[in-house]
Amino acid sequence: MRLFEPAPGLVAVTGYNGRGVTTGSVVGKAFADYLCHQNPQALPIPFAPMQPLAGVGLRSCLYEAGFSLYHAGQCLRIAI
Repeated sequence: MRLFEPAPGLVAVTGYNGRGVTTGSVVGKAFADYLCHQNPQALPIPFAPMQPLAGVGLRSCLYEAGFSLYHAGQCLRIAI
């Protein structure tokens, strides 16, 4: 799990790994405490630096090609 603060007063979390309900509730309360009191000690882990994703353009092209092939197969009634 990673916590981010892209801008002051804007917080985000990623990577629940299947434990979203319980972890989301705990992290949500910690975010509320942090935002109300500006206390970083309220957070379960420190904020991680935001970094751009590598290969986003290539990944996007491959997803688009895969979706197009799937839909073409569906239109032709061929199981791919």
